[in-house]
Parts: sequence; structure tokens; C-alpha cells
Amino acid sequence: DIVLSGAEFIIKKEGAENWIIPNSDGTYNYNGKYEDIVNNKVGVYTTNAQGIAEIKKLKFDTYHIYEIKAPDGYNIEKQDKYNKDKKWIDLGTVTLGGKNTNVTYTVTNKKTVDKLEGNVWIDNPDRKLNGYNNIYDEKDNLNLTSARNSK
Repeated sequence: DIVLSGAEFIIKKEGAENWIIPNSDGTYNYNGKYEDIVNNKVGVYTTNAQGIAEIKKLKFDTYHIYEIKAPDGYNIEKQDKYNKDKKWIDLGTVTLGGKNTNVTYTVTNKKTVDKLEGNVWIDNPDRKLNGYNNIYDEKDNLNLTSARNSK
């Protein structure tokens, strides 16, 4: 599996209007305003180097999770379920309660390429150099030779 650090999430109770914002004492304010999250980055949970965002000691309930920023190298606007008006991906719900107090939530982001930069490569279709498939740059300099096709 590929670990994706730097993804950002916001959460709220299912059916609630307000967002969950952490307090300095480890508890949560369940009446957070979306503007506070957007303007102050309060209540934004970010995945760490291991790809984990920890949100501890929430009350037993059902929570809705939204991804608001994809990891570096990923474009959130190109992901499935991206809502252009809200600028997030609705990841669905998770329920805490009973024996289910730890939640593992897997998020899959698709890697997309918007623009290629750098050298332009042209494949050499006639394979004239020792039977290898050769790739040249725009000035006909040999840059990469792939292994011979063994038939």
C-alpha cells in the first residue's frame, strides 16, 4: 500500500450543521463553524508520515467525513465524488459505539497528471541500434535504451 501523508479532513456529526473542532484540553467543540475551519485551519485533521490522522476521544455517535485537500501530487478536483460547489470529497460516515471505538478509514486518491514538463521524448520506431528500442530527445540524442525483445 502507498502511504499518503498530507491529506486533510474535516468531520461533523451525521445530520448536524456544525463541525467538530478540537479544544486545547483534548475535548471537542461540536458547534464549530465552517468559516473557522476554512479561515483558521481549526478542526482540520491531516494525515501524518504514516498516512494516519488521529482523532481521539470522540463521543459515541455517527460522524460524516470530508476530504478537503488531497496529498501532494494528487489533485482533489480530479477525484471521484469531488463536489465543486463545496470543494470537498464526501467520504461517507463512520459510527463509533459499543466495541467499535477505534476506526480505520481508508481513502483512495487517484494520481492524475495535468501537465507534463521537461524533455519531449520520441520513440525510435525503426530500432536500428543493435535491435534495441531506443528513445531520443527532440535533438536526436540517445537518452534511453530499453532491453531487447526476446522472441
